[in-house]
Amino acid sequence: MSSSPRRERKLPSRCVSDPLEDERERGEARLFRTLLGSCYGPQGGLKLLRNAVGGPTVATSTSAVLLPALHPPGPVLRLLAAAVRGHLGRRGDGGLFVALLASLLLEGGWGMEVPPGLTGRVQGRLLQLCESYLRSEECACRLRVDLGSLPRLLSLVLTVLGSKPACLLSRRTARHVSTALLRSFLHTVPSSGPARGDGGDDGRPTTVTLGHAVLVSAVGPPVEETRVLPGLLVETPEVAVSVAGGSPGAEGSIRVAVFNTSLSGDVAEGGERELCHEVAVGVSAHGATLAQLLSLGERLLALGVRLLACQKVVHPALCQFMEERGARVLDRLGASLVEPLCRLTGARPLGSLAGVVTPAQLGLVQGTDGVRVGEKRFLHLRGMDAPAPPVCTLVLCHRNDAALAELKLACQAAQHALQALLKEPLALFGGGCTETHLAAYIRHAAMGMSEELLQELRCSRAQVWAPLGGVASSSAGRGLGGRAPELCVWRRGVSPARRELAVAGPTWPS
Repeated sequence: MSSSPRRERKLPSRCVSDPLEDERERGEARLFRTLLGSCYGPQGGLKLLRNAVGGPTVATSTSAVLLPALHPPGPVLRLLAAAVRGHLGRRGDGGLFVALLASLLLEGGWGMEVPPGLTGRVQGRLLQLCESYLRSEECACRLRVDLGSLPRLLSLVLTVLGSKPACLLSRRTARHVSTALLRSFLHTVPSSGPARGDGGDDGRPTTVTLGHAVLVSAVGPPVEETRVLPGLLVETPEVAVSVAGGSPGAEGSIRVAVFNTSLSGDVAEGGERELCHEVAVGVSAHGATLAQLLSLGERLLALGVRLLACQKVVHPALCQFMEERGARVLDRLGASLVEPLCRLTGARPLGSLAGVVTPAQLGLVQGTDGVRVGEKRFLHLRGMDAPAPPVCTLVLCHRNDAALAELKLACQAAQHALQALLKEPLALFGGGCTETHLAAYIRHAAMGMSEELLQELRCSRAQVWAPLGGVASSSAGRGLGGRAPELCVWRRGVSPARRELAVAGPTWPS
């Protein structure tokens, strides 16, 4: 007789303000901090994670993969992990730094004979001091990055990729991938337009729209085959063939229609699960839906459409109808590809089957051809030579699938850092130098704290020093585990070969 597992009734959530005195939760927090600290910094190591009851093994040192795979048991660690994931969703980088710093502050507050509310107020005030200092011109731990210097931009990308050992890149392959990623980023920057800070005739600043650099990964080819292709690659299950042109008014170009709604015929446009039609007696609903889809195909062909792209599913009958008449159908693109496709072609996404399709809603591509990368087949869409925002595709190759997934995340972080530089061309010193400098700064600032500020915090000067010492000693440079980084800071007199991994990207709040 088999016994079923015991199930307990789920208790409602409770919010308490008691001190964290449970030794089990403290031990879990120490283990969490040790795990994060061993992944942080230039000498950070890999972590192999697997659920105790089974499942796939994850090898990573990236916070975007590490935190979802951990599943922290306690409510405090779950709250901390959720906060770090929120930071990653907003900032795109610095997850290990934020998680490690928060863990060190949490662990440092256990031995203080200071009320938790006072500790939170003092730490919040110190955070404001650090943010205002980092934004000021007197900050001594930041440098201005020359956006016209390709070696410095390449150094920034190498810093991001070099901090992820799970990518399994050598110095030569890391430089090759960094060069390709930098080339794809420069391809998305408009070649003409007003400089930063220049305004129009009314004096207001002009907004410059960047293009898209789409990342496509392929397992099998070596890393040296990573390259940048102008235009967009769309994966196809069969051998991709070129699409014949035939758009009126544009010699040699191909007219494109893009739909962001389902063309399968089984989902209503309003989002309902069932599709309702008023049909005559003896006429099936499926036949009426199919007739509506074929009527849409006839209207598109009459407008000269030779490429139909859909974010969701296209009915097989409509696919056959279009392909028999020389048009190509691309379905299941997903929302991540529809936006760059619209930017590349200039098309407006169509969200209705029954609406009137006008030529102004259609787009154009210069041509298409088939591209094969490893075992994957793609249809290469080349955009028109127009002042539209450019779109390119960065093809990432690696022989190991786990390393390829890690490399894709690292490239996304590098893209975010480069885009942040366009907004504010500043970078912080790496190797723990910024954290050490900020620790010294807040100690100095606390010595000159005014009596008005102490009254605002509702504490004495002696009570401030306990949380302040915890913040200052909780520098994330301790996450290096006492190991000296190979490259610490970008300063004058350092040879170019030792500058490659010296600058950490801007991870402080903008």
